[in-house]
Amino acid sequence: MSLRMEEMVSKGERIYHQKILKSPSAKKKGYFAAIEVKSGRYFLGKNPLQAIEKAESQFPKAKFHLVRIGYRAASSLKKRLSL
Repeated sequence: MSLRMEEMVSKGERIYHQKILKSPSAKKKGYFAAIEVKSGRYFLGKNPLQAIEKAESQFPKAKFHLVRIGYRAASSLKKRLSL
């Protein structure tokens, strides 16, 4: 059974706040965590690809919630204006 996107995000954020931020992993600010929301397991990497590859090695068919430790979003878009 697959989760709806809203459920996956909600569970992923809950795992991030309850498990990752309360563990020694919280000291790895800037690292990425790929969270497998059904099991609650997460995998850390210095970049998104590294975290996802680790997660896929254990859960090859799963989808993951990706967070960047210590940041509000995993990535950002910056708008540049040229005058």
